[in-house]
Amino acid sequence: MPFLPAPQPCWLIEQEGDWLGCGRDWNLAVWLSVRVWGDELAAGAQTVGPPVIRRADGLCVQLLCEACGRWLADPETLAPLHGMSRDDVLGLASEYGWMGERCPGCQDAPYPLC
Repeated sequence: MPFLPAPQPCWLIEQEGDWLGCGRDWNLAVWLSVRVWGDELAAGAQTVGPPVIRRADGLCVQLLCEACGRWLADPETLAPLHGMSRDDVLGLASEYGWMGERCPGCQDAPYPLC
């Protein structure tokens, strides 16, 4: 599979000690933390403050589509899959419709994206 499965440092998003997800870079981690915090507040959760973003001690396996740069993410949180083995991530990629070197969005595009 010609994806780019590479263990990379990531930024963990935590709320009151619970892991909520991670971002492959600071900007994505901030965006995800705002989204998650907004969802929790909208659901009526009482929080002490916003989520905390901190650098992960370990590495994250992230699959990126070579055509568009989209990463394989958790379908509910859109966060990269954190703490999984490369084989597990490759298995999920095929389960979620990634084929060859293209994500499902690039496969369905009416014109080539690269």
